[in-house]
Amino acid sequence: MPKDRVEAWKSAALARTFLEGVRGGIPFAAEQIDVMLRVIQARKAPVGQVLDLGCGSGVLARAILARHPQAQCTLVDFSEPMLDAARAQLGDREPQPQFVLADLGTPDWRRALTGAFDVIVSGYAIHHLPDQRKRDLYAEIFALLAAGGIFVDIEHVASPTP
Repeated sequence: MPKDRVEAWKSAALARTFLEGVRGGIPFAAEQIDVMLRVIQARKAPVGQVLDLGCGSGVLARAILARHPQAQCTLVDFSEPMLDAARAQLGDREPQPQFVLADLGTPDWRRALTGAFDVIVSGYAIHHLPDQRKRDLYAEIFALLAAGGIFVDIEHVASPTP
């Protein structure tokens, strides 16, 4: 994503516009979250460590924690206003989530993370990245998965053919 667009997402005004107006208008958003939860459940394994990439307001983490309240959740975003929104939604939970300011556009985003994750999710964040960075990011995500872990990416994509 061009640097000026990256910087724009760090704006409190743009974050507020997205969270108050755009997020609720995503077609089939509730159904997408339901599918994510069913895929996670199909693992038939405990959910201990969760990583939410490009977390925004923490909507995916909240859905997972509603089903797996004992899980330890780490939320990553490169926008402080988005992390503030996630803190407002999840900051009083026990166990206390970890909030990490990091940019998925560079491999450095992993520096603040420790351990392996049972579940890694992302929703409408990765599509902003150039194709090569997406490929590299998927490899970085795979390296963070615990044995038997799962990555679910809720995203829109353009098919290369009809």
